[in-house]
Amino acid sequence: MAQSLTLKLDPDTIYPYVCEVEREKDNHTTFFLKSLNILQYRICEELFSDDVNVGEYGLKVLEYGLIGWDNFAWDDVEVIPFDLCNIGTIPYSNQLELFNNIISLSEVDSDLIDEMIYIVKWSDWLSKSKNPDQWTCEYCAEKKLANTRNCDGSRTFSCKSCDAFCSDDVCPKCNGRANLVLKYRFSNKVNDFVTKCPVSLVKTRAIKLVNLVNYIDHTKSLPMVGGALEQSHFYYMARTVVLSEQNSLMKDELDKMKKDVDKKK
Repeated sequence: MAQSLTLKLDPDTIYPYVCEVEREKDNHTTFFLKSLNILQYRICEELFSDDVNVGEYGLKVLEYGLIGWDNFAWDDVEVIPFDLCNIGTIPYSNQLELFNNIISLSEVDSDLIDEMIYIVKWSDWLSKSKNPDQWTCEYCAEKKLANTRNCDGSRTFSCKSCDAFCSDDVCPKCNGRANLVLKYRFSNKVNDFVTKCPVSLVKTRAIKLVNLVNYIDHTKSLPMVGGALEQSHFYYMARTVVLSEQNSLMKDELDKMKKDVDKKK
């Protein structure tokens, strides 16, 4: 269920949803879902962590996240009015599908987490760069660095024997050894590097969300009306990702400063 990131900051946003088995039907049931706020998510999380029946956890998620339905009938005949007491009349496979979508609306997916962490890291790196303009696309085009920087990701490796570009460390053309064209490091940590132009890895949705989190945090406000626990869990999770990575980078910088000072003693 792809949705606008800004809409997901509002826990009261309503999302119409049709289960997969009914999408080809003319007379399908439409369910209306919302994401969980921080308090609701924590209540559900405690149920899950307390080793209670998984069904109780799932029902609690549905209780908070399922807020209505339209055209829901028993055996396509008897209309069932919306009531949380009637959740049991929803086929189990559909209950599971609705549960998964409510959780998905309430969480930041793993791809977006990685994208946000990268934005924080790249922004920090650029802020310390002596020549940040060298990473603009205009500069790259002017200096003809597209191949050297593997801008489109198609030239990750270069064969030592035949100079062919490939996507693996073994050349498919001559079976020779191939080396990375670009290995751009952010730190001395083992896997803290990229193999294509850093700018090409920047995702617009991640920039937007990181900027929103930073702005809201800087102004010491909340994204929506209500108390802290009434905000969407999606926002809380996004904020945690951004601040955690920023704090980690700051700690690394302070540790480096301390080491430099100790060396001078």
